[in-house]
Amino acid sequence: MLKAISYLRKIKPDLIHLNSTCLFAFSIAAKILRIPVICHVREPIRPGLAGWPLRFFSKFSVNGFIGISKFDLASLGVIPKKCNSKVIYNFVEKFKIKKTFEPGLFRKKLGIADNDVVFLYLARFSKSNGWMQLIAMAEKVVEDYPQAKFVLAGATEDIHFNHSKNNIFIVPFEKEIDDYLIGSDIFVCPFVLPHFARGIIEAAAFSLPSLGNNIDGVNELINDNVTGFLYKNKSDFYEKAVRLIKNKDLRNKLGEKAYIKAQTDFNIYNNLKETYAFYDEVVEI
Repeated sequence: MLKAISYLRKIKPDLIHLNSTCLFAFSIAAKILRIPVICHVREPIRPGLAGWPLRFFSKFSVNGFIGISKFDLASLGVIPKKCNSKVIYNFVEKFKIKKTFEPGLFRKKLGIADNDVVFLYLARFSKSNGWMQLIAMAEKVVEDYPQAKFVLAGATEDIHFNHSKNNIFIVPFEKEIDDYLIGSDIFVCPFVLPHFARGIIEAAAFSLPSLGNNIDGVNELINDNVTGFLYKNKSDFYEKAVRLIKNKDLRNKLGEKAYIKAQTDFNIYNNLKETYAFYDEVVEI
């Protein structure tokens, strides 16, 4: 904190935007120097004593909070009246209408036919992201509907590839994901812990409907029965996955609505304008 005070005295900023609640030492230093601070809440803060320091010191010293989801922002607890708060979702820069593109090259590499229905998982293989639960749910789907293919992109360890099986493909983590989004039919988000799911907003920008677990964070990004489906258990997942497999028109309709939502809620230009407007509000405090 003392180093932060020294640093801030040198550069004399008009406003500080912290990209994490973990940086509260800078917000305390800024409060001492009477510099307004905005803090981005990018993850849900742990409940109880584990998250107490972040909640207490952030609320004590920050002038305004931007949450990337309602759930993340609510994890701060009661925000003092002097502190503004706003939800501004993360954004995407690329928008593509899927119907204008040929099937992805990855289909040819994996031997997936053009008329097969591809469910895409796009996230790291961590317990909180529910990739093993997805495999367990997908097994019944691909057994009953062989035209369904599940592609899980995000493997980083050799042990992950051992989970490949009939019509369930495990592929490495990729930084360039356009080909996967272009060549897939449905995005699937099996997260088991509440969190913002960037894959959903990227999929929406490529006109993909999403099938996601009905938990906080995920259920803010998917409008159930509008831009995709939310499921609550294994049988519900199966029923909604089958509906999507059987009905191409339904997939296209949900995908079009997802694209519209992405242009509105996840648009870089709209969200930057909201961010800059929030700067003006806080600076006036």
